[in-house]
Amino acid sequence: MDVHSTVSGANKAWLLVSTALVLLMTPALSLLYGGLVRVQNALNTMMMSFAVFAVAGISWVVAGYSLTFGGDGRWVGNLDRVLLIGVGLDPMGTVPHLLFMAFQGTFVVITAALLYSGLATAVLLRAVMAVVPLRAGEREEKVWLDIAVSNHFVDPTIEAIVNATRTGEVGDGKIFVPPVERVVRIRTGEVDTAAVTPERTVAANRA
Repeated sequence: MDVHSTVSGANKAWLLVSTALVLLMTPALSLLYGGLVRVQNALNTMMMSFAVFAVAGISWVVAGYSLTFGGDGRWVGNLDRVLLIGVGLDPMGTVPHLLFMAFQGTFVVITAALLYSGLATAVLLRAVMAVVPLRAGEREEKVWLDIAVSNHFVDPTIEAIVNATRTGEVGDGKIFVPPVERVVRIRTGEVDTAAVTPERTVAANRA
């Protein structure tokens, strides 16, 4: 099967342009911060931006991408993608996997530069270099949502959630359907089916 069969040319072109534009923000940021400090600190501030750019970029390629997008962990991924193992031109949604990785990495780089370049006159460069790799592997927090429905509402509820949230990208989330042994509605003391049935439905059935 052709690995490029699901890649959209338009999406790929747009993401390439977006990646390049975000990358250009780093030298622009170094010029901005260099102009905001005293003359004797300008070069140090500008070099801080490029140093953070290099360290954050390397950290993202070595392990950051794998810890962020690898595996199914709620808080952190795994090392399946360390050193970009398995990250190539195969589709990730509608763009090449390698391009997806690079696009996400640009935001890691610019975020680190924004946070730490402004500290050039307040902290040592080696202290910042020690912290940046730790930030590169941070994973976006996910939300855990519990929904309780009667047995005959399970499939329609799953279908509605999937249709409303599916993007085809990594991070769409998962739906777990565990069995519920007992449910008690605290306010009324109703149990099991009555506890998860909307009160207006119960009233209509009684009528």
